[in-house]
Amino acid sequence: MKLFTVNEVSKILRVTPKSVRDFINSGQLKASKIGAWKIREDDLLEFIRSRSNTASGSLQSAVPEQEEQAELGELKAHVTIDYYTDDPMPLVTKMTGFIKENKFQDITWQYTYDEKSKHARFEASGEPRFLKSILELVEEQKLAT
Repeated sequence: MKLFTVNEVSKILRVTPKSVRDFINSGQLKASKIGAWKIREDDLLEFIRSRSNTASGSLQSAVPEQEEQAELGELKAHVTIDYYTDDPMPLVTKMTGFIKENKFQDITWQYTYDEKSKHARFEASGEPRFLKSILELVEEQKLAT
């Protein structure tokens, strides 16, 4: 059983160590105080699963060592979109609808929103055509506001 520190988890989740401590203090992320906070791998994966959506039907972990690799001759890409907003739902609704409507294969996406800091993050991986479409949606939404 692997244990992670707050700093290790912050790098995996791409958030600040303070955000990780906030997740722990609010009960969203299970951890044990063993001198300093320690997070079990299973608890971290459950936390990630609770915030993830996967279009291919199988959950891809955010832990880098477990990330699916592209096959020879296959092109995959990843995009992270960070933004601050009081109301993330218009963009989330638009992206979710677009993904379901287009039935892209072998893509993964994850959305997180920290209400306290108003920080939203949308991450997606898959074929470049899919990511180009997602970035165009973000640009359209930005112009609409």
